[in-house]
Parts: sequence; structure tokens; C-alpha cells
Amino acid sequence: MESDSWIYRIIDRLIGVKNVQQLREDLKTITFEKSEKFQRWDADVQKIQKQALEAANKARDSTWDKITLGLGVVGVLLGFAPIIPSVIEIVGLTISILSAIRRTAVEILIYRDPYRLRHPDNVKFAYAWNNAMNGATSLFFIPIGMCVRRLPGSYRIALWFITDVVEENY
Repeated sequence: MESDSWIYRIIDRLIGVKNVQQLREDLKTITFEKSEKFQRWDADVQKIQKQALEAANKARDSTWDKITLGLGVVGVLLGFAPIIPSVIEIVGLTISILSAIRRTAVEILIYRDPYRLRHPDNVKFAYAWNNAMNGATSLFFIPIGMCVRRLPGSYRIALWFITDVVEENY
């Protein structure tokens, strides 16, 4: 799904939406192959599909977004006050931009329609993933997408490390 937002277009042009989504797919593969807990998780597919959709909607309408938007607006408005206006405006603008990037990252990364997923493992992963996208977690995937594109060797080393941790602990 393509978005009309300017942030989406910037991310797609500079990093590539596919590069941002690549970590999600790599983590899904690692989870399927290495996590015993995930494999033992016996869940009702229809119930999990519903919960995955609810988690996606919750991530889209996050309280985090409302708080950061409010802080950003307050920061910009306080920037007009005679007390250190530049710093407050910059902080408010930065918070607003980070909030917009987070919202765009959520749109790029969530599983929008878990009812299309039929395999139980895919549904379970979609639920867990959508649940994790609520909050600042999704903001970290943009820099990771940069690593996928610009530093593929380092990215592979990081995946190896993640695989080892998942295999040992989960």
C-alpha cells in the first residue's frame, strides 16, 4: 500500500519501503525457525486475527501520537515566547516530525488485514508484530531500514546475533 504522505515518499525514496519491511520479514523467518515458544503457542486463528486487527488499529491511533503531537504544538507555540524561543521551537518541531515518522512507520510495517492470513504461524506473528508497533518501537525501524540498504554486511551480522539470542532464550 502506498501512502500519499510526504514522509512516506521521502522514506521510500531515501531508504526504500521494502528495506524497512525487510527486517519484519527477517524476524518472522527467525521466529518461525528458531523460537520453540512460538511454535508451542497454540492459538485460535480467528481469535488471533481479530486481536491482530485490533492491535493494528491501536497502533494507528496510539496515545503516543496524541502526546507527541500535543508536545510538539506546545513547543512551537512556546517558541513565540521571549524565553529562548529557538530552542523550544526546535524541540517542538523535532517532536512533531518524529511523531509523523512514527505514524508513517506504523503504516509501512503493520499487517493491515490479518484476515487474509491463513496459516496459524503467520496470524500469530501478525498479532505479535502489530501489538509491538504501538509506541516508539516502530520509530526504530527507519534507521534499521537504512542499515539494510547501506550496510548489508553489518545487517546480516546483526541478524545472526538476533538468531542466536532467539534460539537460546525463546
